Amino acid sequence: MMRKYFDRPEPEYRLMAIAAARLRSEGLSQLLIAKRLRRSQPEVSRMLDFAEKHRFLASAPSFLSQNIGPAELKEVERRFFVHLELRQALSKLAPARLHLNVQVLPDGDDEFAMAAAGCVARLLQRAKFVGVMWGRTIQRLVSRIGEHRELFDQAGRREALCIPLCGDPVRLMNLGLAKYSASHLAAQLAQAINPDPERQSNQPCLVGVPAYLPRRLFLRQGSGAAANWEAFVAEIPGYREIFGPNGEQPWVERLDMILSGAGIIAQQTRPGARRVAGEPTAAHEETGDFILERVKQEAQEKEGLSEATLARLVYGDIGGWLIEKHDLRAAERRLVESLNQGWTGVKGVHFARVARNAEPDGAPGIILVAAGASKAEMVVELVKRGFVNEILIDSNLSSALKKLLGLDQ
Repeated sequence: MMRKYFDRPEPEYRLMAIAAARLRSEGLSQLLIAKRLRRSQPEVSRMLDFAEKHRFLASAPSFLSQNIGPAELKEVERRFFVHLELRQALSKLAPARLHLNVQVLPDGDDEFAMAAAGCVARLLQRAKFVGVMWGRTIQRLVSRIGEHRELFDQAGRREALCIPLCGDPVRLMNLGLAKYSASHLAAQLAQAINPDPERQSNQPCLVGVPAYLPRRLFLRQGSGAAANWEAFVAEIPGYREIFGPNGEQPWVERLDMILSGAGIIAQQTRPGARRVAGEPTAAHEETGDFILERVKQEAQEKEGLSEATLARLVYGDIGGWLIEKHDLRAAERRLVESLNQGWTGVKGVHFARVARNAEPDGAPGIILVAAGASKAEMVVELVKRGFVNEILIDSNLSSALKKLLGLDQ
C-alpha cells in the first residue's frame, strides 16, 4: 500500500514524489529537496524510492517525464515550481529577515478552499494563539478544516486558542450574515482543531461589538464624545479580554498567527448589480465588506464617502485595516487616518508585530488567503509593509502578480 511510504492520500503523495524526482534530477541533494518541499530527509528518501519504483526517476538520476500524465505534470509544475520565482521576487520587496512563503492553489471556489484548508491545517499545528477575521473566503476555508481532523487528534497535542479580531459590520449583520462573523468563525475553528471539541470553551468573543464607528463620533462632537464611545466599546467583556486594558497582557499581544483575507475596491461599480447579500465567488471582483461598511456609514455626512474616493486613497484593507497609498496629500492622509480611527478591530501595528515574529518552523505569522487577479497590487503592498508571511493565492492571482512584477516576460 502506498501509505506505508507516506501517510497521505495517493494523489497527494504522487504529486510530491514527482516533485522530489524532478528536483533530484536537477542535482539537488535529499537535504535540499527536503528543505524545498518542507519534509524530512527520510520522507524524501522514501519518495525517491517510490519515484524509481514507479519509473518517474532513473538511477542516473534522470527525470522520466514520459511516464507521467500531462495533468500530473501540470499540477506539479503549478504547485512546486512556478511559485518559487514569484516567492523570490516578493521576498526582495519585503523587509529584511521577514519570513515569507507563497503557495499557488487551484482556481475555483471549492478547489481553492479545499487546498487552502490543507495548507492552513498544517500551519495551525504550530500555533498557540490564532487570530481569526471576518470574511467570506475565511468562512469557506474554516468550514473545510474539519476534513483534516487527523492532524489535530495527536495525543498530548496542546490546545490552540482561537480569537476573533474584529466586531461585526452592522450593514451585513442586518442582512443575517452571521456565519461570516469573526466570533462565529473563531468558535468553529476551535471546535475543528482542538482535541476535545465537546469541552466547554473559554475563548473570548466580540458579539455585540460594531466593527466600525463612524467619523462623526470623533470629528464633530469633540474628543469627549469620542472618548465616551471608545470607553463604551472597551467595557464590553470580550473586547477588553482581546484588546485590553484588562490588567494583564491582552490576547492580541500574544498572537502567533492571524488568518485573514484582503479587501479591495472594485474597478467598476455597477449600481444595482452588486450581490451584497449573496455568495460571490472567491475570485469575484467586488469591493471588500469592511470598505463598504465605511462607505455606508459615512453616507449620512454632507460630503459623503464613495468607493471612487477611497480607490484614490487606499489599496484596500487587510482584516479591516485600510492600507493607504503613497504620496497622499496631508488632507487625504488625515481622511484615511480618521477612517482607521473608527475601526475597533485589529490594527496595523498588530499585523506588523505578528509578522515580525514569524519563523519557518515556529510561529506561522500572518496567513493571507486571497483569490482573484484584482488583488495583485494589494498583495505586493502588504509584502512591502511586512504585513504577511504565508500567502495562499489562486492561479489567477499568481499570474497577475507575475505580470505586475515583470516575471512573465
